Amino acid sequence: SVGWTDDWGNSALDSVSVRSGKYALKIGNEDGGRAQPFPDFVPGATYILSAWGMLSGTGGFAAQSAYIGADIKDADGVRIITPTAPVTDSLGWQQSSVTFTVPENAATVVIFVYLEARGITTNSVLTDDWSLINYTSVSGVSLSPSSVTVAEGIVNQLTATIDPEIANNKEVTWASGDTTIAKVSSTGLVQGIKE
Repeated sequence: SVGWTDDWGNSALDSVSVRSGKYALKIGNEDGGRAQPFPDFVPGATYILSAWGMLSGTGGFAAQSAYIGADIKDADGVRIITPTAPVTDSLGWQQSSVTFTVPENAATVVIFVYLEARGITTNSVLTDDWSLINYTSVSGVSLSPSSVTVAEGIVNQLTATIDPEIANNKEVTWASGDTTIAKVSSTGLVQGIKE
């Protein structure tokens, strides 16, 4: 919570009511929040934004009045989408998350937490342990070359290309369906044992 650059008022770092680490971000009982630009976003990528939150106090409070989210705008500063998730209405720590895909025409992405007071309340909202994870799934794998001849003593190098390029998990596990015919190394090197 220490890296927040944009203070929208009525928020402060709290070193007493933390879930882990040194600080939680506390938003008082009036409108306010904090935001942080996310400059390393990838257009077309899918992200999961998550934070732990809890109420502090005993007054009435509607869960939908506190949000975590992402404000996504185009090059002209026009809002494209603002995916959000409600922060918990619990007096104990609970996790909230929102999944969103950054549009291809996005120019800025700002991560935020915001409290909309909606009347008199004595509660504050605390958030801690934020994470933002690229969750873009693999849609396909292609091999180059697409086929090889397996014969005793012949070695071929296979290369896998993951689609889309921005997928979060590009790990490839190589294996042979029959090691008496061919062996495959962890890098895709195929060695023919017999035809």
